[in-house]
Amino acid sequence: MIEVSREAEQSVIGAILLDGERAMPEALRLSPEDFKVPEYQHVFRACRKLYNEETPIDLITVLEQVGSGYKPLLVPAAEGPPVLL
Repeated sequence: MIEVSREAEQSVIGAILLDGERAMPEALRLSPEDFKVPEYQHVFRACRKLYNEETPIDLITVLEQVGSGYKPLLVPAAEGPPVLL
């Protein structure tokens, strides 16, 4: 059984939200089914749709696709990784 790493999935989504233009070509190696958290599957599908439509990918455009109920999930991802001071 594959262990689910919510943090790893959040990091992938965060990278896409922070710089979709650069992250999506690499992220396209993944499929929605590679995400074990269903909400991240849905978000990844939305990001892929936006990318295929040549629409900028950011927090606002993704939330427009998935709905504002995903805001608590996406805002931490969009803030980027934690930084040690």
